[in-house]
Amino acid sequence: MRGRFGNESGQAVVEYILMLVVALSIVVGISKGMRGSLMGLWKSLTQEVSAACPGCPPPREGG
Repeated sequence: MRGRFGNESGQAVVEYILMLVVALSIVVGISKGMRGSLMGLWKSLTQEVSAACPGCPPPREGG
């Protein structure tokens, strides 16, 4: 059966590109969904690490 692209290899290329688009969309969706929680985690970790001593409170933001 000959379609718009003329052969099966053309269809395989189109399917491959569509699968890449779908996979990329899934990755972008997951990363946007997790961004808020990851940013909160990184913020708390950097504040803990930047404290002057283990028992000292973390420095305030902005000064």
